[in-house]
Amino acid sequence: MLGIVFVHGINSSPSMWDAFADLLAHDPELTQILAEPTPRFGYATGLWRPWWRPLQVIPSITTAADSLKEYLTTEAGRYEGLVLVGHSQGGLVIQRCLVRLLSEGRGRELARIRRVVLLATPNTGSQLALAARRALIRSNPQERALRPYDELMADTLRVIALDVIYAPSEPSDRSCRIPFSIYVGEQDGVVTRASAQAMFPEAAALPGDHFSIARPTSHDHRTYATVKRLLLQAARGDRDPPVKTATSLGPAALEVHNAGDIAHAASGRAAAELETQLTAYLPRAFDAELRNVLSLALAGGPSRLVMLTGESSTGKTRALYEALLEGAPQAPLLRVTDTADLLLLLESKRIPSGCVLWLNEAQRYLYGAGGERAASRLHNLLARTSGIAAVGTMWSKPYWNQLTATSEGDPHGQARALLTHPQFAIRIQVPTHVRGEDLAAWQDLADSTDDFRLRHALDAGASDGRVVQHLSGGPELLTAYLEGPGEFFTPREHALLTAALDARRLGHHGPLTADLLAEAADGDLNPRHRSSDGNWAHSGLQALANGKRNDGTTTVIRNALTAMTAVRPRSGAPPAYEPADYLDQHTRRMRADRRGSEALWAALLKHTPDREDQARLGQAAWNRGLRTIAIHLWNRSVAAGHPITPLVRLGAPDTVGLILPCPVLDKVTPLSLVRGRK
Repeated sequence: MLGIVFVHGINSSPSMWDAFADLLAHDPELTQILAEPTPRFGYATGLWRPWWRPLQVIPSITTAADSLKEYLTTEAGRYEGLVLVGHSQGGLVIQRCLVRLLSEGRGRELARIRRVVLLATPNTGSQLALAARRALIRSNPQERALRPYDELMADTLRVIALDVIYAPSEPSDRSCRIPFSIYVGEQDGVVTRASAQAMFPEAAALPGDHFSIARPTSHDHRTYATVKRLLLQAARGDRDPPVKTATSLGPAALEVHNAGDIAHAASGRAAAELETQLTAYLPRAFDAELRNVLSLALAGGPSRLVMLTGESSTGKTRALYEALLEGAPQAPLLRVTDTADLLLLLESKRIPSGCVLWLNEAQRYLYGAGGERAASRLHNLLARTSGIAAVGTMWSKPYWNQLTATSEGDPHGQARALLTHPQFAIRIQVPTHVRGEDLAAWQDLADSTDDFRLRHALDAGASDGRVVQHLSGGPELLTAYLEGPGEFFTPREHALLTAALDARRLGHHGPLTADLLAEAADGDLNPRHRSSDGNWAHSGLQALANGKRNDGTTTVIRNALTAMTAVRPRSGAPPAYEPADYLDQHTRRMRADRRGSEALWAALLKHTPDREDQARLGQAAWNRGLRTIAIHLWNRSVAAGHPITPLVRLGAPDTVGLILPCPVLDKVTPLSLVRGRK
């Protein structure tokens, strides 16, 4: 049997659902699938603590969530499937409960939850009578969770987005995909649509105000009909349809960077509300070309590979996203995680006409032997099949230049043939600067939308034209890093970040393991800054990736941009890390002459398993005079089956020597013994 669990809001009780439950009980289409009686969960709530009961308190959202967690295990434990319906604050209690269960490693238990329905839930808080609420019921912990951008609820939404909404299809201890249905009342003056939708990909409106939306009066009422449809779908075991689109996935899943919070807003608009929304988009000259190419391809014309190139944080990914929303909002969209995933997709022949292949940061898929195979298969697909649009982004320097250049041994021949194909490949360069008429249009957009983030970016980029970069917070992040250790970043965080940036600059393209970064950073730390905690690196990396330290202070820029990103190759795997793109690109130039520390090279030797990375790092070591280290790396790369034995220049520019495999050495020669060795 299917159980539907109702959760009420603040200053309410389970009895608010009586009319709804009565309608369900007398619906003949539901009697065979729905449990009787309908379970209604209750928790203590109110506006003020009764003065005559000094030993009683109003529980926090977390405490109410823990009570719901136990209710689902006990009273609702007999149902094989569940649908959770929350009204107003009840929706926050449900989400907090899911996060608490995930934190306990109970993600697989959540698989029986077929759907969550949120009615008028203030996911990013409510502005209604905020000053009065703070003054009159400031001691109420439940009211605090309803304030705009409450820290606890912001963290809860982040986990819901990553580990529930966009979780892998197979449940794990720490994740479980559950479909959410979000609704706001047409006349709701308490919760805005923006707050209800928050980071969820879709939201809809139902008749009524904040209260009547949850009190249908008949079987014909649209709220009742909507919930009934979702119940029947849940009873069949249906979840979200397998086909994903740009619309259903939303910007976060497609790696579109939000502008974030600038600590205050204009004309009374809440910074918290702005933080969950993308800014309005300003189309520029290149957007027209992009949209025209996509529309022709997806209308059944010749397939196209459209590659947007430029500097980091210039709006490349956002431009692709907006083009799809404008011209192909319902086109099936396929994403891949790495080269192996792309190869599997191409070889399965599951890319039909009318489909979009999303290749954001396309260099991830095109380097090395696997990248060459993927490029060859994608080349064949686009040449032989019509109606497909493969879209991607890439930095001009170094990735586009490297992958399209002709070099000795031609290691990127297939990638070059794909990216520069005269018939189907189209490169669109995204400008680094906003100038001339576009600046005026940007100002008009900021004024018409009353979005302070657009004005801030315009003011910050007025002198250098890097308006779009300032919108993402990239220059601020770079400034924070360049301030050095002990300023915005702690010495240990700065050392971890420097190790990641240098490893990436030297040729380690894959995600960086915590062990690699810990050993490299620890070797470069001042002894006074080393930690007695054996878990220091894990804490530091979490702070850089999540934006918050254990003490509650932050490492995030404008509540949107973090210095590191945690990535996992599969559910349940330990995280590896990648530095922020903007930092990576701009510190490459600044640190181009740095050879890399002894600790970094030792860590790279020990913790680089990928043969492509080993080959690139070997070349970087050779170019910097670290010949023994280079031979170690090349030896391991060849032993792992690297198809091309590395070629290096020895002395004169036209002299090329072949490095042959040498015996694997058990001990790494200390860097101090090989410095300057030719």
